[in-house]
Amino acid sequence: MYPEYSQKGVAFLMTDFTEEGQRDLPQFLDRYRPAWPTGFCGRDPAMEFLQISLMNPGYVPKMTVVDRGGVIRAQYDGMDAVFEPGGGKILRTKLDEVLAMKAPPAAKPAAKAPSAKK
Repeated sequence: MYPEYSQKGVAFLMTDFTEEGQRDLPQFLDRYRPAWPTGFCGRDPAMEFLQISLMNPGYVPKMTVVDRGGVIRAQYDGMDAVFEPGGGKILRTKLDEVLAMKAPPAAKPAAKAPSAKK
């Protein structure tokens, strides 16, 4: 899926935010050699970005689809069907849906504050 969708402009990245992640990441990289950027992020910034409560964090792994404007369009926990055999169809459908969305308008520059008259 990565080769096909990366050519369509989808950016893939993987981060581990578990307590063991920073320690285990080098072994993971050596063993699996993922083709996309992979790294470690602390739990708190990851949970904030994913908009997940520490009171109900769900299961790992997590997969998040973010549109061109930075809006989370889908989020999957480790127990969701997307992680089961055949789950790639669910992800393909969501990626195609998000790719078909219009890009958000460019941000307008902030208006200049009026100058103080003397």
